[in-house]
Amino acid sequence: GKEAFVKKLDYGFRNNLLELANEPSFLTTRLFTLADRLDLTCYWVNRVMTHLFDEYSLPGNDDSGAMSAWFLFSSMGFFPNAGQNIYYLNSPLFKHVTIQRAEGNIEISAPNCTEETVYIQSATVNGRDCTNGIISYDDIKNGAKINYVLKK
Repeated sequence: GKEAFVKKLDYGFRNNLLELANEPSFLTTRLFTLADRLDLTCYWVNRVMTHLFDEYSLPGNDDSGAMSAWFLFSSMGFFPNAGQNIYYLNSPLFKHVTIQRAEGNIEISAPNCTEETVYIQSATVNGRDCTNGIISYDDIKNGAKINYVLKK
């Protein structure tokens, strides 16, 4: 069940049994969301961003920019699941980001974002609550406003 899955996955992270520096592991941190533990998704995504990346280096091989793309999406607070119509939410690293697109801009806002506020208290997409930590491409394809309230 979900509880046993979360316990084993968390154990794998805490004991460095999972390799997070390559494409096959891109969604590993997001698996917690599927087990109704968005808090652990936020914790582990934030930990990977702040401990494996810095201004001069990134983990693994940046095959065609894949590691950089993981970091950029994650730092904005959402990440695509390739081959599916969904994005997983996580706490962003910035208070405000605008992605300019011809179809409509995507504005991401997290006004209380700090180094300590790594958990999502609430998130809305175009004014609708997003309680499960997952949004669809349809939610953002014509532009969107994603608003986060973060907590410690």
